[in-house]
Amino acid sequence: TELIVFVEGDLFFSEKTIEGWQEPLPYPYPINSEFWDADAMLSSDGNAMVFVSRRKEVLHMHHKKWETYHGDGFGNIDIFISLKDENGNWEEPINLGETINTPYAERTPFLHPDMKTLYFSSDGHGGLGKMDVYKTTRLDDTWMNWSTPVNLGKDINTTENDWGYKVSTDGKMAYFAISNENIGGEYSQDICTIELPKDLRPETVSTISGQLTDSEGYPIEAEIIWEDLQSGEIVGKLKSDPNTGKFFVVLPNDRQYSYFVSKDGFFPKANNIDLRDKGKQVDVDESLEMVRIEEMVEKDIALPLKNLFFETNKYNIKETSFLELDRLAQLIQDYNLKVEIAGHTDDRGSDQDNKVLSQNRANAVKKYLIKQGCDTNKIQAIGYGEDNPVKSNKTIEGRAKNRRVEVRFKR
Repeated sequence: TELIVFVEGDLFFSEKTIEGWQEPLPYPYPINSEFWDADAMLSSDGNAMVFVSRRKEVLHMHHKKWETYHGDGFGNIDIFISLKDENGNWEEPINLGETINTPYAERTPFLHPDMKTLYFSSDGHGGLGKMDVYKTTRLDDTWMNWSTPVNLGKDINTTENDWGYKVSTDGKMAYFAISNENIGGEYSQDICTIELPKDLRPETVSTISGQLTDSEGYPIEAEIIWEDLQSGEIVGKLKSDPNTGKFFVVLPNDRQYSYFVSKDGFFPKANNIDLRDKGKQVDVDESLEMVRIEEMVEKDIALPLKNLFFETNKYNIKETSFLELDRLAQLIQDYNLKVEIAGHTDDRGSDQDNKVLSQNRANAVKKYLIKQGCDTNKIQAIGYGEDNPVKSNKTIEGRAKNRRVEVRFKR
């Protein structure tokens, strides 16, 4: 839903709206400088922009554009990264350092959605000719510590400029531009593709895709946010397509995530995914139906809290639930709602024990909401035990669905 456009040495952006693409607008300083800025891409989490620039902060000597230097006209161009601050503004770009940048030209950086593997073209690391494609890996949480760049070899690199290198989300295929000599000695550039050998692939990532709709099936444009479930840190944000409601999220395989959809007037839709098995790719296709707050009140609709976690057969709330409950507490206060907290279990164990467990879990949620500022007189906690299953208790998946805490809103 966002395009980056290159116009005469500056970077512009265009956002997709319900009416179509907006007129491109220039990125403000510090993305654009008085010098040449190009080859930009946004990271998959939306929090970083990687681009090249001829600005004063390049390493080594500054050279004018198209001034013959090292056998070409690119001059000394370096790769930079700009990060978003907590208010969504772009920070001063950081030069990625001497491991990557040389006294010559670096072009077309591509940061894979694993957020670690960077592919780029360079005329300064030796190689087979002019610009060759290289791979490097980020070694820590900073943007200054990179592995020694590896030349991708003669199957990709030629004696001419090889650049524009992109890698598919699953890491198996690469797309890039290659120069070919035509009749008469002139060169053209064609787009090629190649299956990557395993040692040149990025790390495994997983995806969540689907469509956001309201209860009547109409598409919704809303913000999708994903968080580190353990630390509570917001990892990334994006918006669904304003025309179709479709979305596509790519997550590095290194942590347990919660993800939720936020839109004014609607109950936040949430879920979670465990991606701590780094070698296993998970692809979730999940269409999400959003329900308006007023609709929940008018139609007496109960919705489950998907990111609420308890120990087995206990009612102590795990810390990984706090993000979900904090959002619920804020929602109740913002809309001045009365709420019923309904605890449910599967059918394992006695009916009496399940009633007690479900009541204790509902009470624990009520206690937490009150602690977050909600009015105790507007919250009712009820334990229904195993009485109201939503799925069959004959399967593991069905029992997991039945073990839930739901909320109902009233005026």
